[in-house]
Amino acid sequence: MCGRFVAATPTEVLAERFEVGEVLGTVAPSWNVAPTRDVHAVTGEEGRRRLEVLGWGLVPPWSRNPSAAAKLINARAETVHERPVFQPAFRSRRCLISATGVYEWRRRPGGTGRPEPFYFARPDGDVLALAGIWEAWSDPTGRPRRTCAIITGPAGPVMGAVHGRAPVVLTDEAWDDWLDPTMGSSGARLVLEAAMAAPEPWEARAVGREVNDVATDGPHLIAAPGPAPLFDPGSAR
Repeated sequence: MCGRFVAATPTEVLAERFEVGEVLGTVAPSWNVAPTRDVHAVTGEEGRRRLEVLGWGLVPPWSRNPSAAAKLINARAETVHERPVFQPAFRSRRCLISATGVYEWRRRPGGTGRPEPFYFARPDGDVLALAGIWEAWSDPTGRPRRTCAIITGPAGPVMGAVHGRAPVVLTDEAWDDWLDPTMGSSGARLVLEAAMAAPEPWEARAVGREVNDVATDGPHLIAAPGPAPLFDPGSAR
């Protein structure tokens, strides 16, 4: 799964990187994005890319309140097309969720001790385009709110050494098809399958436990503690 991530790329850089035609809001950089927080996402309504602000955690349009958001931060690639809560969004409301990197936690053998956090990002530091879906919800007063969920699939060898699931990362070539609302579920599933079959983009390293506190933020969170900054996936087997 993806339960915490880094979104530290400035808005203007994201707008250029994703070649958006319009910017609808900004979010301050964060090195500890937690569920229900606002995130940057690229949508493709009316054939035009927009960078907008979505709440992380999908709130279905029929919900009476946004309490479901914290439980719907991720959608499984294997079932997103058929689960009633995700199916409508997957069919025509897909997005790219911007991330600089993601965190995962590894439990020690036997499940003893505190889980150890690791940070996963591209070796070149380029922004990640995570496959996502979005929904529009209105509170009882009619005030609109857009929310999203990250799609996850089986992890490859690098992230799989720490956790069995990983967010699906889309390459530049897949963005147009993914954002196209006319693509439909069958076409979107093909995009997901191709993305999950591609080589992992991840480089990994251990980080300090300060990231466990959602109130703690800053670039120091992704600094490697101790003398061994790089994580050897084989050591987690």
